[in-house]
Amino acid sequence: MKVVTLRTFVSVAALSLVPIAAWAQSPAATAASDPTQPVAFTPSLLVMPVATTEVTAPTGFAAEDAAPSNLAVGYYPRYRRPRYREYNDRRTGADSQIHAGFFDPTGDLGPGFVLGFRGGPEVDPHIQLGLAVDWWHKSEDNTITLGSETRNGVPISSQVVLSSSQANLFPILAYIQVSGDQSMQVIPYVGAGAGYEALFLSGTDTTGANFDETFGGFGWQGWAGLGVPLSGNSRLNAEVFGNWSQVGRDVEDPTFGTVREVVKMDGVGARFGVSWGF
Repeated sequence: MKVVTLRTFVSVAALSLVPIAAWAQSPAATAASDPTQPVAFTPSLLVMPVATTEVTAPTGFAAEDAAPSNLAVGYYPRYRRPRYREYNDRRTGADSQIHAGFFDPTGDLGPGFVLGFRGGPEVDPHIQLGLAVDWWHKSEDNTITLGSETRNGVPISSQVVLSSSQANLFPILAYIQVSGDQSMQVIPYVGAGAGYEALFLSGTDTTGANFDETFGGFGWQGWAGLGVPLSGNSRLNAEVFGNWSQVGRDVEDPTFGTVREVVKMDGVGARFGVSWGF
C-alpha cells in the first residue's frame, strides 16, 4: 500500500515539472534572468483574439507618443481647425460669386459702376475654373448753366444739356482662380480670365444728332483678393482687378474706305462681394 502511494506521488511530481521546464526554456524566462532581452509573448489558444491597429506617431512626436488605442486619430493644430469645410472632406464642388464695385478706365471716360457674377467647378480644393460676366456702366452729361433763381426759398438753376452719353462694357471671360486653404482664417486668392468684351456707346452729341455704336474685341482681366469665411460654405470677398482690352468696329469712310475704329478699355478697379459653395 505504501509502495503504491509513493509511486503515485513521484508520478504527480514529474508531471508538474514538465510545464516548469518548458517555461524555463521560453523567451519570457530568458528575459526574467536578463532584462536586456526582448520579450516575445505568445498568447494561449484559450485567449480571445485581439484586433490590432497600426498607430503611427504624428510628425514631431516620438514613436512612444503614438496613441495606444485602436481608434484612428488625426492630429492638427487647434488654431487650424477647419471652418469652411470638414478637415477630411476634401471633395471638390462648385463656387459662385456676386460682386459690385467700380472700374476706372484710362482716358476721359472716368470711373463707373461695376456689377458682376462668376462661377464654376473646383477641379481641386485650391483651383477653380469657370465663367465670369461683368457689367460696367458710365453715364455723363455735358451741360451749360444759363442762370439760377430762388423760388419759395429753393434755389433753382437752369441748364442746357449740350450732349449726353452712356457707356456699357460687358466682359465675358473664361477664368482660372487659385485660392489658399479653406481652413485659413483669411483666404488669399488670385485669378485671371480672358475672352470677349463688348462696348456699347449711345447718346446725343453737341449737334443734337443721336449715335448708337457697338465695339467688340479680345480682352482679359487679372485680380487678387482676400476672403473671410462665414457660416457654412460662404465667405466675404474683396479684390482689386485690372482690365485690358481693345475693342473696335469697322466703318465706311467716303475718303479712305473701310476704317477701323478702336477704343482702349484699359484700367483698374475694385470689387466686393459674397461667394458660396455647393
